[in-house]
Amino acid sequence: MSKQFPLRILHELAQNRSDEATRNLGSVMSEERAMLNKLDLLLKYRDDYRDRFRTAIKTGMDQAGWRNYQDFLDKLETAIEHQRAALNESQQATAIAKEEWRARQTRLKAYGTLNEQHRKSEQTKSAKREQGEHDEIAGLASRNSRSALG
Repeated sequence: MSKQFPLRILHELAQNRSDEATRNLGSVMSEERAMLNKLDLLLKYRDDYRDRFRTAIKTGMDQAGWRNYQDFLDKLETAIEHQRAALNESQQATAIAKEEWRARQTRLKAYGTLNEQHRKSEQTKSAKREQGEHDEIAGLASRNSRSALG
């Protein structure tokens, strides 16, 4: 009977931590995509609003309308700046999560390699043990057949 991998618990722990890092990476990447989508939406909205502003200027607009457009465009620019900052933070979180995931994968792979080496070693020991048993049985059979002849 082969011995269990002595570092099995550490291997399982590494697997759990790797799974956790994978889930975390997926989560922060999803958040980053959402931040990017929101920024894209704000940029498109700003461009559309600028086009409406240009059209309104051509057709004529009073000073209050001009000011309202300008105020709203300023607020959109502020929102875009905030969204860019949030996206930057999200990208940094993603980079950190990727590094954590890579480190967890490396550790898991190392334990996997050790586990595979242990398994092969146990197979080799088992094969040698079986061969020895077969040799012993063959030797006994040979002795028994010689003593029956003699």
